[in-house]
Amino acid sequence: MFPDNLLGKILARKKNSAVAETERKERVITKKTDMSLKMSSRRVLLDRRKRSDRFISRFMFVGGRRKTKRRESDKKRYAPLDFYSPRLLIVLLSILLLSYADAYFTIILLQKKTIVEANPAMAFHLAQGIVPFLLNKFFLTAVSLIILCLFHDNFITRKAIKFIMMTYITIVVYQLYLLHL
Repeated sequence: MFPDNLLGKILARKKNSAVAETERKERVITKKTDMSLKMSSRRVLLDRRKRSDRFISRFMFVGGRRKTKRRESDKKRYAPLDFYSPRLLIVLLSILLLSYADAYFTIILLQKKTIVEANPAMAFHLAQGIVPFLLNKFFLTAVSLIILCLFHDNFITRKAIKFIMMTYITIVVYQLYLLHL
């Protein structure tokens, strides 16, 4: 019925299409495997945890959510947090207010000639006038407190914050005692 060469052509075409289909499936599988290998190798190279966090980012001041260090590797190195506790804010603002009280009482006691400024750097600024003294006292205290805030999760920093708070309380109480003599 069919000539041999026509039947041979049809069978060859079916065989070729089956082989072509198998080859196409193998290419797709190989391509997917290659893509997954490429993606996984690219992911390893661009792993965001390999790169260190920025020292200061916009999330440190607004919109941050990191409250604690979750990984053990982060606990061993500096990893900035974005969220600071209200307790830390209250303590740092209290230190700032105690610093201002110290500056105010120092000026009053110096005018009464009850005390002499013991800090040579502050004595230098005090010799230039009251305004440079107050500005430098504010600037130095505020910058120091910002640095302490950034490193607040460090053991030494936590102890330093407590020590500074107690020192300022002692100084202000002593100055109040001198004012009432």
